[in-house]
Amino acid sequence: MNDRDLSLEEALDTLQKERHARKSAVLDRARAALASAREDLARGVAVDENVIRELERSIAEFERFTIERPGLPAD
Repeated sequence: MNDRDLSLEEALDTLQKERHARKSAVLDRARAALASAREDLARGVAVDENVIRELERSIAEFERFTIERPGLPAD
């Protein structure tokens, strides 16, 4: 392996780590919003339950998409 190959591997590793960090941040924000909406609903605050269900579905879909991509390494 030459220096160029090592540099390319380092760049790929850095990119994958950054991508994973961004995905994690997006999921963390979505989960926090969902938890907050559930708490509001439990306290009797008017919350659109369709939006809660859609957010739950979207989070699950995002998790599947980022984990189950054939041929690509899991993040």
